[in-house]
Amino acid sequence: MSQQPKYRLYPSLLDAFNTYLNVDAEIERPWNADKLPADVEAQIEQELIDKINRVPFESEAAERGTAFNELIDKAVAGQVEIVGEMVPVRSGGEKEVLCM
Repeated sequence: MSQQPKYRLYPSLLDAFNTYLNVDAEIERPWNADKLPADVEAQIEQELIDKINRVPFESEAAERGTAFNELIDKAVAGQVEIVGEMVPVRSGGEKEVLCM
């Protein structure tokens, strides 16, 4: 009986590895024009290491996506009803929330 490996590959890990392999192309990107090549390379390497070690990170885009997915799951389960057009508005804090 063969033993299963103790590691898993994830799309985000493969993307980070691909970026690491193509670091020269990343250095040439317009948003990296004002950075030193060594700094860009170090940042990309650190991002790959963080993904390998599964270091948690905060991302507003990921939070919005998760909130949207939860809303859709609840709508499909019949727990909430989505009526009308949803528009982003500011609520007391710094975060944007969707209201009808």
